[in-house]
Amino acid sequence: MLLIVAFGGWSLLVGAKIPILVFAVIYAGFAYFIWEWRRGMLPVIAALAVIMAIFALVAGPDWFARDKAGYNDPTLPSALLGIVTLGLIPVQMLLVVVSMWGFNQKWNVEEEIHPDEPDWPADRPKPTEYQQLPPQAPPTAAPAS
Repeated sequence: MLLIVAFGGWSLLVGAKIPILVFAVIYAGFAYFIWEWRRGMLPVIAALAVIMAIFALVAGPDWFARDKAGYNDPTLPSALLGIVTLGLIPVQMLLVVVSMWGFNQKWNVEEEIHPDEPDWPADRPKPTEYQQLPPQAPPTAAPAS
């Protein structure tokens, strides 16, 4: 949606061309990091989504104001760009909710599952006795007598 607004109104976006492209590149980079299961990016994405929603809230009505005589016409109709810009607001708020929901899942925490537990995956073979190491005493323990 961001790129639709950028390329649809490219001739009229005098000072906003670079920030829109920077936001698009940042979002693409964050999508890659999330694809790689890097949980730490989620709060940053939520913060940038709030900033982008504020920008869209401010810029959306201006596209509708350009739909009068005497203004230069963008590539796409001004009303369409206004609808897409205001449509960014719920999308960004949904991004905030989803990213915070994903952040609360604690991707970085691993739980150990023992072969005797019922949660052991059926497609993984259970380790045999020779693969399991016997428990060892800690190095500070006194020798057994």
